[in-house]
Amino acid sequence: MPTEADLEKIRRERAARYQQLSEAEKPRVEPCPHCHELPYKKGVCPETGIFHNLERHTIVGGAVVQSNIVRSSELMEAIDRSRIRWVESRTQMVRADAVSLNLFQSFVRQLDWSLQRYGILYGKYDASLNLIEVHAIYEPEQHGDAYTFHYLPDKRLP
Repeated sequence: MPTEADLEKIRRERAARYQQLSEAEKPRVEPCPHCHELPYKKGVCPETGIFHNLERHTIVGGAVVQSNIVRSSELMEAIDRSRIRWVESRTQMVRADAVSLNLFQSFVRQLDWSLQRYGILYGKYDASLNLIEVHAIYEPEQHGDAYTFHYLPDKRLP
């Protein structure tokens, strides 16, 4: 067990080593460039409303988590918040023009269904019969891959 004199000697050695460090090597907490506060004093920047140390935060199901460890109860709550609930259908039947559907599917079918696409259905909705008639499918500008599609600006859409 070190004595008090040994501990004091170690403290002096550490202080001397710290004094030899350049300013760039010394540990330092950078203040927020917007509010000039140290990040550990306030969690949120009062100027921008953005979290300080945003790179250390993770969003799980819409909730901000500041740790790499998430309790299972928090995770289940996050899943419940982000889960889309089933709602009763507002329609009884959808009628679609076979030519429109085939044109829409032919490109994806040629690529063995390995490309995601989306289209906007145009037609009529009869509320009394709960019936939808699709007359045309418009494919906006987009890029797709095997898992998702990416919207591109389309001047034909509002």
